[in-house]
Amino acid sequence: MSEFSNLKVDSTISKVMSIGKKGIIFFTSIFAILIIMGGIVFTVDQGETVIVLRGGKVVSTSNSGYNFKLPFVDHTETVSNRTQTYKIPKIPVYSKDQQPALLDVSITLSVPKEKVVELYSDYGTVSNVITTIITPNISTIKDVFGKFNATTAIQERDRLGIEVSEVFKKLLYEKTNTVIIESIQLENIDFSKAYEQAIEERMKVEVEVKKYEQQLAKEKIQSSITITKAKAEADSKIAAAEAESKNILLIAEANAKSKILAGEAEAKSISAQTKALNEGGKNLVDYVIANKYKGDVPQWSTNNSNFIPFVQPQSK
Repeated sequence: MSEFSNLKVDSTISKVMSIGKKGIIFFTSIFAILIIMGGIVFTVDQGETVIVLRGGKVVSTSNSGYNFKLPFVDHTETVSNRTQTYKIPKIPVYSKDQQPALLDVSITLSVPKEKVVELYSDYGTVSNVITTIITPNISTIKDVFGKFNATTAIQERDRLGIEVSEVFKKLLYEKTNTVIIESIQLENIDFSKAYEQAIEERMKVEVEVKKYEQQLAKEKIQSSITITKAKAEADSKIAAAEAESKNILLIAEANAKSKILAGEAEAKSISAQTKALNEGGKNLVDYVIANKYKGDVPQWSTNNSNFIPFVQPQSK
C-alpha cells in the first residue's frame, strides 16, 4: 500500500512538471512572437518621414501610419518634416567703429519629404546641416556686421537683419537644397556694458536736445503768430487811415468843385447881368429897382439941383 501511494505521488509530480515545461514553452513562444511582430510593424507620426535601412543602405521611406520591415535585418531613422528652429548664440563680432558685440541668430527651416533621403545621405540630421555649413563660415556674418557702426547697427537693425539673413541663405543654398529656409532672425545684439552706458547717456542728451528743439520751434511759431497779429493790426490801422485820408480828400475835392461851380455860376450870372446892362440899359435898371422894391414910400436924393428918383411914378 505504501509503495502504491509513492508511485501515485511520483506520477502526479511528473505530470505537474510536464505541464510546467509546456507552459514555459508556450509563454516563451508567445513572447517571441510579440517580439518578432514588434520588429515587423512600426508606426510613423504625421509630419515625419521614416527611412528604412538594410545593412546601412536606404531601401525605402515610410509615411505616416502603420508600416512593415524585416525584423533583425532592417532598422529605421526618423526625419521630421515639421518647421524647426535652430539657434546660433553669441557669435562674436566687431562693428565698423571697433565696438565688440555678441549676436544671437535663429534659423527656421523645414525638410521637404522628397529631400529626406538626400538630407540623410549627405548630413544625417538637420542639425548637422547647420553645424556643417554655417559654423565653419561664421566669419561671413562678422564681415556683414563690420559694415555697420555700433550706432547704425542699433538704429538700422532691420536692415542689418536682412543682410545677415541674405548671407545665411546664400551659404545654405550654395551647399545644399535639402532644406527650405523659412526665416532667419537676428534675435539679439549685446554690446559691452561700457558702450551700452555710453549709448544710454547719449540718448538722454539727444532727448533733451529734442525737447529744446521742440520748445524753440514752439516759441518760433508763437512769435510768428504774434508778429502776424501785430502786422495785421498795423495793416488794418494803415488801411483805416488811408480810407479816412481818401474820404477827406474826396470831401475836399467835392467842396472845391462845388465852390468852383458856384464861382463859375456867379461869374456867369455877373457876365449875363453885365451883358444885359450893356444891351438893355435903362430897362435892366428898372428891373433891378423893381425887384428890390419892398413897398416903401419912394425916397428922393438930391445931387446939386438934380433929383434922382428910386422909383419913377408912372403917368396916368
